[in-house]
Amino acid sequence: MKTFAVHIMQRMRLSWAIKPKRCVSTFNKHFKMLKGEVDTQNHQFVKGLQHSSTLKQLIQSILSKVRSGGGEKAIHRHTVVNKKIFVRERIKMLFDQDCEYMEIGALAGLSMNYGDVPAAGIGKIHGKWGIVAANDGTVKGGSMFPITVAKMLRAQRLAFQNFLPTIYLVDSGGGFLIYQAELFPDQDHGGRIFRNEAILSSRGILKIAVVCGPCTAGGAYCPTMTQEAIIVKGIGTLYLGGPPLVKAAIQEEITEEDLGGADLHCRLSGCLDYYAENEEEALSICRDIFLTLNTENIQIDKSYSEPVFSVEELAGIAGQKFITKNDLYKILARLLDGSMFQEFKEKYGSNLITGFGNIHGYLVGILANCGPVSSADALKGSHFIQLCSLREIPLIFLQNFYTQDFPESGLEKGLILKDRANMIASHVCATVPKITINIGGSVGDHDFVMCGWSFEPNFLFSWPSAHTHSNYLSHMEAKNSKDEGKKATDPFLQSTSAFYRSANMLQDGIIFPEDTRQVLGTCLEVACIGYRRSRTEKVQTTHAVLRM
Repeated sequence: MKTFAVHIMQRMRLSWAIKPKRCVSTFNKHFKMLKGEVDTQNHQFVKGLQHSSTLKQLIQSILSKVRSGGGEKAIHRHTVVNKKIFVRERIKMLFDQDCEYMEIGALAGLSMNYGDVPAAGIGKIHGKWGIVAANDGTVKGGSMFPITVAKMLRAQRLAFQNFLPTIYLVDSGGGFLIYQAELFPDQDHGGRIFRNEAILSSRGILKIAVVCGPCTAGGAYCPTMTQEAIIVKGIGTLYLGGPPLVKAAIQEEITEEDLGGADLHCRLSGCLDYYAENEEEALSICRDIFLTLNTENIQIDKSYSEPVFSVEELAGIAGQKFITKNDLYKILARLLDGSMFQEFKEKYGSNLITGFGNIHGYLVGILANCGPVSSADALKGSHFIQLCSLREIPLIFLQNFYTQDFPESGLEKGLILKDRANMIASHVCATVPKITINIGGSVGDHDFVMCGWSFEPNFLFSWPSAHTHSNYLSHMEAKNSKDEGKKATDPFLQSTSAFYRSANMLQDGIIFPEDTRQVLGTCLEVACIGYRRSRTEKVQTTHAVLRM
C-alpha cells in the first residue's frame, strides 16, 4: 500500500523578509502569573497519570509498527534485492542533520477494511520549512488507497494555507484497482491532487518531485505537474501503463527503462528535469533546489521564558475523567511562556476562558472551554476572536466538551443558536492562523463553535483520551454501549475516538499532552511564516509553470 508522509520541516531561520509579530519574555512580565500547582499525590491525578501512561504505551507500540513499513521481509526485498533506499531513510537523508520533526497523519490508514496503511515522518531542508509526501514502496508496492488520497489532499491544504514548498518522493505502483471507484471520480478524490498542483504552482509555491521508483497511471501526472522533477537512473520509471499492459494491448515487448526510464524522460520527452545516477544524488539535487527559492533567511529571536510549571504533569490532568475549568488554568500554566496569562472578560461567560499569552515568544489568543458554550460564552468568544483578527494575533482553540446541554426554554434555545452562529462566523472569517487542540472532547455543534476540522484550522491535533461526537445521541450510545466484541475494545473502531479520527485522516494526529507546548510552537512558526508572506508580499495568481 502507498502512504503519503506529510512532513512539516522545522527550520532555524525564517525564509521571508518580514518577521512575524513576536513578543519576547520581558513582555510577559506584565501579564498575570497563573496558579498552576497540582497535587501529584491526589488520587484523581494518580489515576489520570496511569490512564495517560497506558494510552502512551499503546500509541508508542502502534508507531513502532507504522515505522516498520511492510515488515522485515518487504524491507529486505526493497533494499537488498531491488537496491533501493527505505522511505524513512530517504526522508532522513533529505532533511538537515539537526532536524526536529513533527509528524502529520502518523496513524492515517490504520485498521482500514483494506488493511493497515503505515504513515511516515518529517524534517527541514537548508533551514526552510516545507512539506514532504512520500510513498512507502514496501507496502503493496506503494499503491494508492482512498486514505492515501485524503492524506495527500491534507498535505496540499497545508502547503496552500502556510505557503510551504512541497516535495513528493514517488515510489508507487499507482491506484489499487479494486478501490478505483473511490479513488478518482469525486471532487475530493484523486483528480483533485492534480488540480491542486496547478493551483499551488500558480500561487508561486515550490513543488519538487523525486522519482525514486515506479510512477504509474494517474500518479504519473504528479511529477509532470511539479515545477522541477528528478529521476533516478535504473529504478525510477514514469509511464501511464507498464510493460505488461503494453504487451496485452499491442503485443509489443518492452523494458521498463525503454518505456519510461530516466534516459527517455530526461533526453527525449522532457517530462523530467534532472538525471541522477543514484538516490543519494537525487536527494542532494532536491536539497540544492531549496537554495534557489530566492527568499531571504532572517534569524528568529528565540528568547522566551519556559513555563514555571512542569509540562510532564499534563499527563496526570489529561487522564482524568473530566477536565474542569480549574484544570484548564493549570494546563495553560504549563503551555504559556512564563506561565503568564492576561484573561479577557474573566467574570463574563463562565464556561469559556479567553485571554492573551505567549507560546515560544509568539503572542496568541487562547479560547478554552470546560463544557457547554452558553450565550454569554459565545458573545465573549466572538468579541475576542474579532479582537485577535483585527490585531493579527494567532488563535489557539482548546476543545473540552464532555457533555451536551439542552436549554429549557424556546427563547434560550434561540439565543444560544444565534450567539453560537455568530461565534462560528467570527472564527471562519478571521484571517489569522488558527490551531485547534482537542484536549477533552468535542460534542455536537461545539465542534463548530471551537473551530473543528470542517472549518480548516491550520492544524488540528488531539490528546489520546479526547473524543469527538457528531451528536448527543452518538455520545450516549458510546457511553451506554454494552458490546463486548472488538468494536468495544478497539479504539480504531470506535468512531468517536482520537484513534479513529486519526486513522481516517479527520485530524492531523494524536499528540502526548506533555508535547503540546512544543507542537504548538512548531505550528505557530509554520503558520505565521505563511501568514506574514500572504500579508506582506505581493502574491499574485498567475499561470502554473508549464513544461514546454
